[in-house]
Amino acid sequence: MWLKKMKLKKNQKMYLLAFSLIAMFLMFILFGSLLGWWAVTPTETPTTQANSTFTLIDYTSGEDVSDFVEISVWTPDEGEDFAESKDIYRITSYDEEIESDDADDVSIDLRDDEYAFVEIDPDGEQVFSNDFHLLTGGANYDYTIYVYHLSSNVTMTNINRDNGCVAALYNSSAVDGYFINTTYTCAFQGTGNYTMVLDVPFWTTTTTQLHAGDNWDIDDTEIVDMSEDELRVLYSERNWRCQTPLYNPSVDTSKEYDTTLEKLTNAFAVRFTMNASINCTDGAAAQVNMSIRTEVFSDPIVIVTCGQYIYHIFYEPIDFDPKVYTYDYEVSFGSDIVWTDIESGRLTIPKGSDACPIGSYDTYMSICQCKANSSHWCGDWL
Repeated sequence: MWLKKMKLKKNQKMYLLAFSLIAMFLMFILFGSLLGWWAVTPTETPTTQANSTFTLIDYTSGEDVSDFVEISVWTPDEGEDFAESKDIYRITSYDEEIESDDADDVSIDLRDDEYAFVEIDPDGEQVFSNDFHLLTGGANYDYTIYVYHLSSNVTMTNINRDNGCVAALYNSSAVDGYFINTTYTCAFQGTGNYTMVLDVPFWTTTTTQLHAGDNWDIDDTEIVDMSEDELRVLYSERNWRCQTPLYNPSVDTSKEYDTTLEKLTNAFAVRFTMNASINCTDGAAAQVNMSIRTEVFSDPIVIVTCGQYIYHIFYEPIDFDPKVYTYDYEVSFGSDIVWTDIESGRLTIPKGSDACPIGSYDTYMSICQCKANSSHWCGDWL
């Protein structure tokens, strides 16, 4: 019994000691905080750095090109209030505060600016496309921006996936280059599933376009000493070039930014030409239905129908490394309509919408030109 009492007293002493220590610690914190001698003086952690800086990366190769590719930085005109005008995308609302300077030399404070534009290669001195990037101001960052060298051409092969055949727009007979029939029609009609195969030139030797030398000055590169394998890598556009949408506020006539196409003013597009204007009414004889297959993954393509044309507009960058770019699509035709050509090219989209007309189209290549000899062309023989 006496042993149990001793243990109880010992435990009570331990509890009292622990309670005393806790109480002293709490009093220490309380009085210390009131006196302020124990607390760390609060410091304001900056949310922005002193200036914004810029790094330019070649989209295809991943090379840092900031030391020789120039940019301009456009900041709002003095007194410009975007909260009232909401005219964020009009370049006349901005001043070119930094004009054509190497990207790695640019340092600018954007904390007092609501928005800013960065313009890539404003003087057109490099191989990269002139492009504008809108920045939201109020803070400074180390911006990393992709720059794009467009391929000189985009070749095409259109494959019918239902039978494995190349869907060539070529259905006329010829003997020794002369037509048997008086009218030549370059047309192919076939409801079904297709794969479009896109590629770029394998051997391009234009010296001003090569990614080599000091700041890509080809005179500084000893090409004569390169092996055939080295030249093959240098000259193949697959290693260095791509296709991408671009934005220029001077071309933008919609001044909106709500839809995918409103965020760009020029893009790579595949254009399908029909022999007549497309009728979108279900069951119409001139109706064409077309869709991109997305079972495996989604391609960055918007389909737009305008008059006798159907456009596959690419709203994100695509490249051709390490292999060709392909995508699948389905099409069904009415009884009275056929396609007469398929082309690759660049489409200007000033409105940023699917309203007709869209804009000018600069053709890279026509599928017909690869299937017909010099006496043939797509359309009617005149």
